[in-house]
Amino acid sequence: MRCIALLFVLFTTQLFAQNQTIKGPDYSYKCPKNWILQHYNGLLAVTTPLDGFDDRFADNINVLSQPQSMFSNVGLDEYVQINIDQLESSGIQAIQRSEYIAGKKKLKGYLLVYTTDVFSKGAYQQKVWQVFVVYNQKYFVVTYSSLPETFLKYLPQMEMVVATIVFK
Repeated sequence: MRCIALLFVLFTTQLFAQNQTIKGPDYSYKCPKNWILQHYNGLLAVTTPLDGFDDRFADNINVLSQPQSMFSNVGLDEYVQINIDQLESSGIQAIQRSEYIAGKKKLKGYLLVYTTDVFSKGAYQQKVWQVFVVYNQKYFVVTYSSLPETFLKYLPQMEMVVATIVFK
């Protein structure tokens, strides 16, 4: 039993030693060290490394926060529905919605998964995985974007990232 406990401690220590901490204005999370921090007009995003010369899209994750007051303090259910309505009005179909637990505080939230065309019809598709939570009078939207064919490759790591988020 001690051997198993020691192996668990060593594995956990090694796992966290290979991570970096990303700090946004009202959140932080851990992700693999080889992921690349990007800044896009005030939005932080972390991208996965490209897998080779033919890799045309770096999977990425970003966190957006908005004060609840921007949406008349509507509840999380209604905020998610507003987002679904916007997606559907732009032509996105087959939006999957389910409950989701996110962050170190294990907040109840929602998960949306859908596929969308990028730039224009037929350019290429992008699969999007979004987690919505509300904390401290702010909505948080964690978005993972990927090409459909590589979506499952990084999904377990993205779920790990979401589990480590500390919302402030």
